[in-house]
Amino acid sequence: IAKLEADLRNAKILDEEGLTTEVVHIGAKVKLYDMTFEEELTYKILGKSDLDNGIISDLSPVGSALIGKKVGEIAQVQTPSGAVINLKVLAISK
Repeated sequence: IAKLEADLRNAKILDEEGLTTEVVHIGAKVKLYDMTFEEELTYKILGKSDLDNGIISDLSPVGSALIGKKVGEIAQVQTPSGAVINLKVLAISK
């Protein structure tokens, strides 16, 4: 119960009507090109991760590196193992 209460206290309601596709933000769906592994990826950025469904947290290394990026920009992400990967933003959608 305490965890649920904490989640509710920290919850943010997103107004998808007011969200833009100009920059990556919480609630955005982002199509990326992983320059390290030469593959395309698509993630939705939310408050909690669910990798099986393509959802990453805005607080994860990838999510936090992407927030504020525009199409064409490259986010450098340091992984927990210390490696650095480069992700190019291909598209941003709601």
